[in-house]
Formats: sequence, structure tokens, C-alpha cells
Amino acid sequence: MRGLAGIAAAAVAALLLALPAPAGADAPGVVSERPLAGSGSVQDVRRFWTPERMSRAAGRPAPEVSGAGVETIAGTSASSRAGAAAVEQPNTTVFPNRVVGRIFFTIPGQSGLFSCSGAVINTDADSFVLTASHCVFEDGDFFTNVNFVPGYRLGQSPFGEFPATQLDVPAVVANSPQLPFAFDHGSMLVAPTPSGSRVEEVVGAFGVSLFGDPEQNWRAYGYPAEDGFDGERLFTCDSPPTTFDLQLDPPPIGISCDMTGGASGGPWLIQGTNLVGSNSSFVAENVPDTLFGSQLADGAAELFDSAHPIRCGGKPATIVGTEGPDRLVGSRAKDVILGDLGDDVIIGKGGKDKLCGEEGRDKIKGGKGRDFCDGGPGKDRGGGGCEKTKRL
Repeated sequence: MRGLAGIAAAAVAALLLALPAPAGADAPGVVSERPLAGSGSVQDVRRFWTPERMSRAAGRPAPEVSGAGVETIAGTSASSRAGAAAVEQPNTTVFPNRVVGRIFFTIPGQSGLFSCSGAVINTDADSFVLTASHCVFEDGDFFTNVNFVPGYRLGQSPFGEFPATQLDVPAVVANSPQLPFAFDHGSMLVAPTPSGSRVEEVVGAFGVSLFGDPEQNWRAYGYPAEDGFDGERLFTCDSPPTTFDLQLDPPPIGISCDMTGGASGGPWLIQGTNLVGSNSSFVAENVPDTLFGSQLADGAAELFDSAHPIRCGGKPATIVGTEGPDRLVGSRAKDVILGDLGDDVIIGKGGKDKLCGEEGRDKIKGGKGRDFCDGGPGKDRGGGGCEKTKRL
């Protein structure tokens, strides 16, 4: 099952080129909305979301697909999904739990209050939150009163509230309803605190892994709010892939997890790292205790590169570390790896890779292939396996 992330690359590129340019799009492949550009304000959103309203917010139901294309991985059975029960994370003020938050919003034309999950991702903007597209957009409309609360627990907002100033979804989602789940990613830029601190400065951030190997051990985070869950607590599920939905390209990953509506948009970390490689997206009929995540591939890459370009060797980065020390290992494909801050270990594996350390005392090693390595500012070591080097 390896290499699933690249199955649809050519088809997706062709589809994006064929789509009409949507009104309001700021870049090819992305549709954007600035919900507070009019008469509304950050203060209005903060005033709207009282603790009482937050407690009443219903979890956005997880979309359900037919399950016709779901394929179970060999050796996986119903009994092997005994570990599907989500585990509560009671301390949401420590890293990495505090990077995850509950997203509150209203939906135009619908009564009620709603919630999803999301997480801060490391970008130069220091204010980028990743979630699912169905948590910010539906039927041609972006949602309103969107408010991100990192570390939320039992009505408390320990790090403050961060209203969305910009919402984004891939154009393929906005213009092609038949392909929502393979590209079920949305993002937002959020306002700083009243004192001017940006969300990444307050709680930190995860790194990201685009186009990675889907056959990883995953940790999914979320705030489920249906069927025995109340949305007031953070939960996690740890699982390897149990199924793939092969009717979609790229095929979403299924893991053992009983989280429900409200968990949508929550990040999936590659276990043992702080890198997000997927987010909770949907469930499938007749596939119990299984949560599907849309792999971060073309749709997510569009979101990152349109508003928050991160480059290494002139190319958009596909693996980005955190602002702390990271060990970043590439795949057998062509990787573009950026370590960012911290003393990082960056290793290429195969392909024509670009490896950049940025600031810190980094160790960089190329792999098989003709690799470019840039240590960045700081006293860096390495260069082995790098055919072209800079600042090493």
C-alpha cells in the first residue's frame, strides 16, 4: 500500500487547472474569505462566544460516506479494533496538548452553535490554524463568528481566544462537491491577543509532513461532542492504519478511533514526532469505530503555499519542523525539508532532496540522490551525502 499519496498527483493537477477561477480567490487553487473585513470585529467575536455559548456548541457532525471503497488492511479485524476508545488528555496547558484547540462557529442560514477541532501549525505568520474544510465552509458559504480556543477545557480558555481573520479552503473543495473528502482541509489566520501576542508565540505549534507515507502509527487529537462525548474535553486515539478508502484519491486513512462529531479537523501526528500528516475528516457506513483522515497532500499544500509560503532551496517545503529541536527524516521521494528554529537533525533518504536547517546548530545529512543542503545561520555540521552545500 506504499506510495498512496502520489496516486492522484497528475489527476489533481489537471483538475485544478480545469477549474474556473473562483470569485474572491487570492491564489490559484485556494478560495479565501476575510470574515472581519466588514463591520464585524475581533472584539465582536470574543464578546459573542461567552462561556455559556461555548458549552452549548454542538459538535459538527462527521460526514459519512458509503463505505463502498473501504479496504481493510490484511490482518486487521473487528477484534483488532479493541483499542478504538479515545483517551482523555486532562492537562491541556502543556505542550503538545495546548497546541490543539476547539473551534467555535456559526453557519449562515442555520440556527445553533457549532464546534470542530484544529491545531496551530508552524509558519512564518505565527497565526496559522489547520482544520477540516467542512469546519469552515459549506455549500458556497464560509462560516461566521469563527473562534479558535487553544487548550480549551471545561469552559475555560487558558490561553485566550483567537478569532479568525481569514478563512481558506482548496478550490477543488469549493468547486467540486464530488471530491470533498480527499481534500478535506481548511485553514485560518487568527487575530493576536489583545496585548499583541500571536497564537504560535503563546502555545507553540506543530510541524507538518506533506505527501508522506500513510502507513504510519498515528495519534489523532480532537474535541468530540456527540454520542457520550460533550466537547468540553480533549481526547486522543493512537492507532496504525486499519483501512483505506480507495474510492478517493488520495485514499484517506482509517484508524481505530471512536471520536465523534466535533473532532473533525483535529490533527493527526505521526507518532514519535510533532509532525502533522493528516486531520480527522469523516466516518464510513458499516465500518464501526473507525475515523478517517484526509492525508496532507495536494489540497493542504495549496493552503500552505498560497498564504504562507515556506521555501528551502527555492522550493515549497514538504516537511517543516517546529521551533524546537526536531529529527526530520525524508522519504524515498523528492523531499524539501525545513528545520526552522532549534538544533535539528535533518536526514534525506532518496531522491533529489533539498535540506535546510535555518537557525540553530543543525546536523544535516543527504541520502541517495543529488541533494542540496543549506545549514542556515548558526554553527552547523554535516554535508555528508550532499552534492551541493551552502553554509555548511
